[in-house]
Amino acid sequence: MIPQLEELRVVFPKEAYGRGSHEPLTGRSHIVLPHLKTIDICCASAWIEAFLAAIEAPALDHLSIRFTDDDGVSSPELANFISRTFASPFTSVNLVFRGIDSQILIYGPSLARESWCVYLNIGYPAYDVQLASVSDIFTSLASTLSSVTSLQMDGWGSDYFNGIRRYDDYGSIPPEWYQEDERDLFYSMLEPFSGVDTLYINPGLADPVGCLISGEPLEEDVLPRLVNLRVELDGKKFKYKEDEISGFFQKFVNEREQMGQEVQLDVSSICYYA
Repeated sequence: MIPQLEELRVVFPKEAYGRGSHEPLTGRSHIVLPHLKTIDICCASAWIEAFLAAIEAPALDHLSIRFTDDDGVSSPELANFISRTFASPFTSVNLVFRGIDSQILIYGPSLARESWCVYLNIGYPAYDVQLASVSDIFTSLASTLSSVTSLQMDGWGSDYFNGIRRYDDYGSIPPEWYQEDERDLFYSMLEPFSGVDTLYINPGLADPVGCLISGEPLEEDVLPRLVNLRVELDGKKFKYKEDEISGFFQKFVNEREQMGQEVQLDVSSICYYA
């Protein structure tokens, strides 16, 4: 019966393996699930590694993973599984920092909201751990993400799942995001996106990202093919004024022009009503 599965959901509560367990799992079997369309798994990364290494799902459309580790994610097998499972190249990535977690949506050729191929959820209260984990995942997926041409980044308030898209102060991003110590992590997070030509920065991240990239210039090998930089602002929610944030991004564009890379900057103001 198992080879006929079309949808598989696996949840291991933390009590089953201990908090933050990274112990390797042994005694794994291997199975091919030719009809499996959806995988939804929630547990620690060590268990996810064992699970992904043990299955083949050539017909898979949707992979949803929620990491429950407390001290960072390490999942190199994720890259192996994705590369051998999804034939079509990925074209778009949406990254959202929500305070309580980080969410990654990876899309194939179709950009319809329901057409995402991979959903990853990294749930930590500490932003530096979230950022480091996202960076590690993107680095492990570098060869897969090289085909991505569109990257969208945002930060949402905690009321989003109540049907309200609300931006808290600083877009739900804590003060440490404005420190130079986070710049290296942020830049390393962008390095795998060697093919991105359009970068969207939505209101929740426009303020801190603008502050970060206005400091030390990005290396030439970070976003080397960027052509369009589109930034949305909502001045009521920012630490800096809109003209200051626009100046941050304009400084970045000017630096890229000096490197011989022409980037079109589009800054617009919006308003989301609570």
